[in-house]
Amino acid sequence: MGEGVKFGAFNESIFENTDLNITWFNHKGLVKLKNKLIASITISTHGHYGHYVGYLVTILNKEKEIDKNFFSFDVYLGKGIEIIDYCCDGYAKWYVKQPTEQNIDKMAKEIQKFIRIYEVL
Repeated sequence: MGEGVKFGAFNESIFENTDLNITWFNHKGLVKLKNKLIASITISTHGHYGHYVGYLVTILNKEKEIDKNFFSFDVYLGKGIEIIDYCCDGYAKWYVKQPTEQNIDKMAKEIQKFIRIYEVL
């Protein structure tokens, strides 16, 4: 499956075809929205360390969580596809198989659509 890349760069590549201005740090990205809101995009596990199964997107303001949605790789990329922490050293790579660019873009655009809902508030 080849060697992995650092999580920040890996996540940047997933969202490269969106117009979101995401600041990434490893597993988490932040998008500053209007009205003092922030969208947090976090690559998430379901309890199995190092196996990531989707992105959790949370809309926040200074006081509380406003909304959140989980974007499962199973739904957008294909059954069983995960991102794994390559050798537990902070490097990410696709597990099972690499999804198509079309499916990656579809998932990223759906996440963008969810975030953009809060731009109009």
